[in-house]
Order: sequence, then C-alpha cells, then structure tokens
Amino acid sequence: QEAQLSAAAAQPLPDEDDDLLD
Repeated sequence: QEAQLSAAAAQPLPDEDDDLLD
C-alpha cells in the first residue's frame, strides 16, 4: 500500500486537481 501511495505522490497533479486546491 505504501508503495502505491509513493508512486501516486511522485506523479504531478492534473490541472483540474490544481483548481480544487486553489
């Protein structure tokens, strides 16, 4: 499970996700 989270964190977030953070 930790490996999957690490891989996901390594990938850049899509612009749509960035809008949610903003």
